[in-house]
Amino acid sequence: MRAGVTILALLLLLAACKKREPSTVIAEREMSDYRMYLHSMKEKKEDASTMYFMFVVKAINGQKLPSGTDSRFNYGVDSLFYMVNGKDTLPALDAVRMANGNLDGIQYMLVFDRPETADTLRRVVFRDWLFTSHIISFPFKQQ
Repeated sequence: MRAGVTILALLLLLAACKKREPSTVIAEREMSDYRMYLHSMKEKKEDASTMYFMFVVKAINGQKLPSGTDSRFNYGVDSLFYMVNGKDTLPALDAVRMANGNLDGIQYMLVFDRPETADTLRRVVFRDWLFTSHIISFPFKQQ
């Protein structure tokens, strides 16, 4: 019995030591009672003309997020996002709310055209009229 417990403990220890993927968070902001993250998403090699991001909004300090029945959090959200690359401003091609089952967070998948000229520093800007009524910038280095 004791040998079985020891083997089980060693297996759990080995499983916990597996190499983890690097974090995909490229920018994070905290405003009022919300924490917002911008994640980079893996891109397909055959689709080099677009960039994909995951934008996550989480409620903190006991703040409640709106229910899924409020359509302003689901439709027309793409007009709230744009990317700044040097002097060029690119609107989001699409922003889709992801059904993730998370009660204290909302996720959107953002799709942008990849800029032809690549400045080393870019920004994704969120005109936040849904949560904090601020314009929030997420700077990141060239991917």
